Amino acid sequence: MTREEMAVMLIRAYSLFIGEELNPAAATPFKDAGEIAPYARSFVDQAVDLGLLKGRGAVEFAPKSALTRAESAQVIVNLLGGLTH
Repeated sequence: MTREEMAVMLIRAYSLFIGEELNPAAATPFKDAGEIAPYARSFVDQAVDLGLLKGRGAVEFAPKSALTRAESAQVIVNLLGGLTH
């Protein structure tokens, strides 16, 4: 699964749980933001804005890269933490 695909699934799950659609988030400042697929862009922006998903390093998101096991585990922790607030 790619990082942009994870962002889409994450935000859909988060929205379903809270019972509402999220407001658009500010565009991500990553230098590779242009590589994010158009369908995933708003989801990535929201996931980063909510702190559910982070970039790789300070300047890249790596949208087409596969999610590592460590990143997957962190995403679950972040999502569960976000749902309890």
